[in-house]
Amino acid sequence: MKLLRPILMTTAVITLSIASLISFLSKPTPEPVEIKVTPYQRESVLDSSSTQDQQKDHSTRVHYFVKVGDTLSTIFSSWNLGYSTLQHVLEADLNVLKLDTIKPGDHLELIIDSESKQLQSMIYHQSLVERAIYTKESDGSFDYRFEEEQGDWKETLYSGEIHGSFSTSAYRVGLSTKQIANITQVLRDKVNFSKELRAGDRFEVLVNYQYVGNHPTGNSEVQGIAITLGNREVAAFLAGDGRFYDREGNSLEQAFDRYPVTKSFRRITSPFNPKRKHPVTGRISPHNGTDFATPVGTPIYSTGMVKSSPFATILMQASTL
Repeated sequence: MKLLRPILMTTAVITLSIASLISFLSKPTPEPVEIKVTPYQRESVLDSSSTQDQQKDHSTRVHYFVKVGDTLSTIFSSWNLGYSTLQHVLEADLNVLKLDTIKPGDHLELIIDSESKQLQSMIYHQSLVERAIYTKESDGSFDYRFEEEQGDWKETLYSGEIHGSFSTSAYRVGLSTKQIANITQVLRDKVNFSKELRAGDRFEVLVNYQYVGNHPTGNSEVQGIAITLGNREVAAFLAGDGRFYDREGNSLEQAFDRYPVTKSFRRITSPFNPKRKHPVTGRISPHNGTDFATPVGTPIYSTGMVKSSPFATILMQASTL
């Protein structure tokens, strides 16, 4: 009995050693694997012509996206651009105030001379199709110009039935809140949206969307509206003058014209908002007016006749500008 335990332990060790040896001998020798290394080929972002132009101009192109807390002053300072340069840019923007609308997420493009480190041009990309360009002149001042691509406009027809409110039903078929607000504003004198609509009433809305290539720009325009209220139809169609008319050609706008400028300059850059928060500072900064994107020299018209009002003189002066 005393010798049984050592004998068993010796037998176990010999068995394990033999098993390990058999496993090692039966394992095939791995064949060498050839690894091909391909040298890194850097892809050029710019084509050869633009690269040559950039080398010839000795310019550096900086793409900057505005962050929360940014100001033009801090952005210019971060690229060692002097305060006097900023003042010249702001002077060029004085009549259009494009730079007042900059908000976090907006895209600024700075073109800086690589040798002198001076700003040659700044481009504010308002959208895929809109650009405000500030270019340095020989005297150190900056010139402003606005560029807008036409893009392609594609029509989309939305149709549906009323189930619940009009806003909910229209949103369900794909219309945006801005488009719905536009529809209710156009038909405010023809339809009581809170009382007249019934379940099962139908509506159709034709909307034009702007594209650059296959990319939507975010710009859209309601072209036509038709709402069937039982046996009655209410329709509105956008005409070339920017106003909506019914099927008989009657204008749906009130006696007062909403716009003091022609259709081509009716893009609102900042609406009236007494509780507006500044997009960069976040502080309450009331905007007691409506800003339109118009070039210098655009005719301004009075929106209506005023018999007696403290603002009558102002309206009369505006109508003669």
